[in-house]
Amino acid sequence: MKLTQVYYRYGGGDFVMLCLYVDDILIFGSNLKVIEEVKKLLSSNFEMKDLREVDVILNIKLIKEGNGGVTLLQSHYMKKVLSRFGFSDYDPAPTPYDPSVLLRKKSENRKRSINILLDHWVAHVSC
Repeated sequence: MKLTQVYYRYGGGDFVMLCLYVDDILIFGSNLKVIEEVKKLLSSNFEMKDLREVDVILNIKLIKEGNGGVTLLQSHYMKKVLSRFGFSDYDPAPTPYDPSVLLRKKSENRKRSINILLDHWVAHVSC
């Protein structure tokens, strides 16, 4: 049995998407009217509680952007984890990742050459 399901409906220029996870439903839509219609239909058939606009779901914080986009963050979750294990008072350290680097899918040739390099490296480490 799957615990996660995604359903969508598109018609007349409007769309609505339902993301189900166990007993949580996240509803996205092209406008508030279609979202309200779906909530009304669901609440007439199922017992449910409307928690209004989502802030955090599955430990992912959603921040609404002015241009209609959404930013997903897990930094608040990491703060909870650090606090839980007694590391919340430590200073953050920079990561060795350069955010200006564009990530893209590797070609098969590039994957093979990286795997050869890794095999070579592992062989030298394990000796």
